[in-house]
Amino acid sequence: MQNKEVILLNKPFLGDWLDDGNNIGHEIIDFLSTDTGEIYIYNNPYGQCPNKKIGVNEGADKYNAKYLVLTGKENAKEKSFEILYVIELEELLHRESHIRHKDSNKRNKKEEIKLKESQEKIKKIIRERNICYNGKLLYDIYKNDETLYVTFKAFKIYRAEIPILIKMSEYNFQRNKGCLYCDIYESDYNKLKEIIESGIKDDRVLKEFIPPKLDSNTIKSISESKTFIDLIMQENNEQVFTNILYDLLKHSDLFTSFCEKFKKDTQFFDINEKFVISREANRVVGRMDICAESSKQRVVIENKINSGLNGLKPKDKETQLTTYYEWAKEGKTIDPLCFVIVPNYRKNELLYEIDKKDPNMHQIYNVITYKEIADFIENEYKHNKFLDYDYKRLIPDIINAFLNLSKMTKEELYAYKFIMATLN
Repeated sequence: MQNKEVILLNKPFLGDWLDDGNNIGHEIIDFLSTDTGEIYIYNNPYGQCPNKKIGVNEGADKYNAKYLVLTGKENAKEKSFEILYVIELEELLHRESHIRHKDSNKRNKKEEIKLKESQEKIKKIIRERNICYNGKLLYDIYKNDETLYVTFKAFKIYRAEIPILIKMSEYNFQRNKGCLYCDIYESDYNKLKEIIESGIKDDRVLKEFIPPKLDSNTIKSISESKTFIDLIMQENNEQVFTNILYDLLKHSDLFTSFCEKFKKDTQFFDINEKFVISREANRVVGRMDICAESSKQRVVIENKINSGLNGLKPKDKETQLTTYYEWAKEGKTIDPLCFVIVPNYRKNELLYEIDKKDPNMHQIYNVITYKEIADFIENEYKHNKFLDYDYKRLIPDIINAFLNLSKMTKEELYAYKFIMATLN
């Protein structure tokens, strides 16, 4: 008898909590190889396999889980979600359950005993399999964290080159975890399986993602990339990067170079005009991060590390971008230049948000990544554009600070934080 099948769904906890200080989500192990090149997976908020009838390559009386899908945004009303990664599973490691009461004062004695026993089972798995990152066993990296689990061993991971939106007819995936059974939601199961398997065949849709291994060169490179911004724990502070960029662009030559390089091909910038540059400018409702003005033209620059589009007018399909653009063109003879600067891992997300909430601004704003900004500053530095800059000695640090937010996905950014934890 052939195994029944199930596709597991998991929305990783990769939210703002991980942007706070040294918090490291357990899901980070999904995106790094161990010292021996193996991939281990943490599944759902409590770390256990979601159902006793689910296994990997197990008997015919159980559901076989070949795929675990890591998802992005879901819409319960439309029964839709985004596919970010597809993980091909190799082995189930445990079915241990997590004690819901994190506050030890709320646990009874039975819960305390069960928690201790389950954690010891997981630690035994980690020891026996030598699940190490940078020479440290996984539980040593998380130290005394009492909710540590490692659920599956993976065979391969595939990353969606562009998040894949899928709509279900019956199945409604909500919150953090889900199980799409082949015999309960047959139509939806077959639809998702077809998308996964056809996407794997076409690597322009689902491309194999090989999690990096923490070799000596990786460690050395990361250690050398630490900056003064890391020292003061402001590495994800939007205001800090806005202030740095503003201070750099105050030099007229650099501002001119910036506009010339990043304007769209169809746009015009008058290099002979003198611009006054402002920060946190309250010219209209809302505050523009950086704006510049000459007698003929205005320039708007928005910086988005964590924030989304504000000033929403859903009925008009407008956001703050439209508000700033309309101000920028008013009373000027040359059309404005408008830019949004984002970490690399947010570019697709922001473009999607613009298309959905403010589509007329898609052709107006040029979305620039932090990697492009880092390369721009480095090129200007090599051409001696900072000779009279007060903080010239900090330019290499500033370049690295922008590069540290140049990871292609937020998962890779958090993997970087995990690597930093292994160095302590």
